[in-house]
Parts: sequence; structure tokens; C-alpha cells
Amino acid sequence: RRAALARTLAPEPDLLLLDEPTNHLDLPAIEWLESELKSLSAGIVLISHDRRLLEKLSRSIVWLDRGQTRRLDQGFAHFEAWRDEVLEQEETEFHKLGRKIAREEDWLRYGVTARRKRNVKRVADLAALRRAKREHNKQESAAKMGAADAVMSGKLVVVTEHVSKSYDGRPIVKNLTTRVLRGDRLGIVGPNGAGKSTLLKLFLGIETPDEGLIKLGTNLNVITLDQGRATLDPVVSLANTLTGSKTDMVQVGDQSRHVIGYMKDFLFKPEQARTPVGTLSGGERGRLLLAAALAKPSNLLILDEPTNDLDLETLDLLQEMLGDYPGTILLVSHDRDFLDRVATSTLAFEGNGRWVE
Repeated sequence: RRAALARTLAPEPDLLLLDEPTNHLDLPAIEWLESELKSLSAGIVLISHDRRLLEKLSRSIVWLDRGQTRRLDQGFAHFEAWRDEVLEQEETEFHKLGRKIAREEDWLRYGVTARRKRNVKRVADLAALRRAKREHNKQESAAKMGAADAVMSGKLVVVTEHVSKSYDGRPIVKNLTTRVLRGDRLGIVGPNGAGKSTLLKLFLGIETPDEGLIKLGTNLNVITLDQGRATLDPVVSLANTLTGSKTDMVQVGDQSRHVIGYMKDFLFKPEQARTPVGTLSGGERGRLLLAAALAKPSNLLILDEPTNDLDLETLDLLQEMLGDYPGTILLVSHDRDFLDRVATSTLAFEGNGRWVE
């Protein structure tokens, strides 16, 4: 992917269109791309969920919000404050709309009958106000993504003592001693090919070390979210993917939820229930994978590049959910902003099998 980007940049274009260029890039490649783009004199149109990249490169922002296009003539560093201002103003206008509808309904109920022309128009205006209110309610989302509860794990989740692992003579892990405690949010950072996925498998007991000892804690309920390897059947509907096709209910931990209500928690609209998965956008498929994974009870959450293809709104919700998650999180990511917001400690690759906490 880095080679493909280099070929794209080589002709020194006048206008460069980039669609999620940091997906599947490791940190060194992202920093290289950032440096290359900064040095270009070309105009750049960039679609990205990488906040750090947007902050460093953008001078204006176009926000696609519920079918509307809004523009901010400042960089992304100012976007979130501006967006919150827009949404607060919208909420104020919505409350004004509600009060106006109440007044008009009172007039219709107790006032002059709607026979004359002006009264006919007033009734028509009331119908338009009601339509506007319905449309607002339709656009609003519960936005309350959360994970199913599980039994609490033991205090020690993973303990490694002098662990080493090699493939074909190449050290992946060398003499690693560390502890993961209940409630930790551990970010695992390193370039592609460093062995991050192997390290996760060692932590989970899927791989065995060549040397050393790995102890897993008690009462572990593990959920792994790996968007790069997860598969969805493209012909199955969104609702049936969540329910297993036999019912309209989703089992969320020990509770049954109606699939429409559960979908709305993940920003899906009720009318999307019968939509085939194959027609969903990348961001929508990412939300569907999250919804399916988080319905299962867990106290240890494994996230392997969870931000790929997620839009900013879903990223915000995921970060909120992870902030409230009572269990332990092991996170592999190249998204610098996401790591800063979620991880409370990191395990970083230093080369030649060395990992430093």
C-alpha cells in the first residue's frame, strides 16, 4: 500500500484525491505519508477518519451530516467544537419547533375553524411542522453503544515470565515479562510484521511460547473484534445477521432485545433491517461487526485494528463504550488519536523481538 501511494505521489499532481489513505498502514508509513503530503503544492481532497492526520493537513472541512453538507473554513482542530455548536443550535431550534407545534395544535383544537383561506393555510403549515418534527426524530439516534455484562474476571488477567517466540529463526518476542491486570487498557504498538497478532495469541494461550511461562487469569470471557478477518454473508439481511434469522430478538448477554431497538443503538435506521449486508458501506459493516461482537458477554476485549473503515461518529461511540467497559482491553491499532484516547498503557516493539512497556 505504501508503494501504491508512492506511485500516486510521484507525478506531482495538481489535485490529489485520497480515500482513507491510512487504512492498513502502520505508524512509520502513516508518518511518511503525512510528511509527503505536507510537502506537496497540490490541492488535496482527503476522506479520512484519522483525526491526527486531518489535524495536521486540513485547512477546511466538509461535513456530511444526515444528508446535509456543511462547510467549515478552518482545519480539523476546530471541527469538534464547531460541530457541537451546530448540534446545540439545531436542538434549540427543535425545541422551538415543538413549542410552535403545541401552540398551533391548541389553536386547531380550540380556535377558529379552518374554513377560511388563511385558516386552511395555517392547518397546512401545521402539517409541515409535524413533518419536520418527524424527520428530526427519524434522524436522531439513541447512540448508546454498549457491551453485554459478564462475570468479573480475576485480578490478574495475563502474566508472562521470560517469554520468547521465534518463527524461522526470526525473534518475534524475546524474554518478555509483563502483567495485565483487570481493568487495564493495553495498547500494542509496532510496525506491520512486528508480531502484534502473535503477541495477542500468546497472551490468549492460542500460541505456545518457545521459552518462558504464560498464565491466564480466572473467569475469562474473551471477545475478539478483528475487522480485517471477520466475515459477513453479503446476502443475509442486517437484522438476520444479528438475530440468526430465527426470531426478531437479539440476545444481549442475559437479556433479549428487539433487533430494531438494538440496531438503533448502533446508528442504524429501522428501515435498514432488511437491507442485505453486501449493500452496506464500510462504516456500516464496521458498526454491524461491533453490534454482533458486543452482544456477547465478555470481560476481556481483544481489538485488532478496530478503527479501519469506521466513520468519526462510530469512532466517538466506540471510544465512549470502551471508556465505560468494566473489563480489560487489549488493543492493536495504528490510529494515534484512538490510542491516546483509549489506551492507559502501551507495549511497544523496539526491534529484534524486544517489547517495552
